[in-house]
Amino acid sequence: MPLTMRGKPVAMRQGKIRVYARIRPMLPFEAAKGQKAVLDSPDELSLNHMWKGAKREYNFDAVFMPDVPQEKVRALGLSSKLHGEELQLETC
Repeated sequence: MPLTMRGKPVAMRQGKIRVYARIRPMLPFEAAKGQKAVLDSPDELSLNHMWKGAKREYNFDAVFMPDVPQEKVRALGLSSKLHGEELQLETC
């Protein structure tokens, strides 16, 4: 089943640069050190976090939270070609 954003399939949105956020799961050693997740996703299109006492919000074409398996992201075709455009998934 294709992922849809606001009624349109993700891969069908054209006419602009599309930006996707993929949040990786916390690694076991990070959790063991007491580190906590700082990103919050109020919906499937945005992320926010606190910075110097103020909430910062960022909007994307799609947000993939840690519980979304990588296979689902790849099934959308986001890791290969998207309507003739090269798309590369990178870890930052």
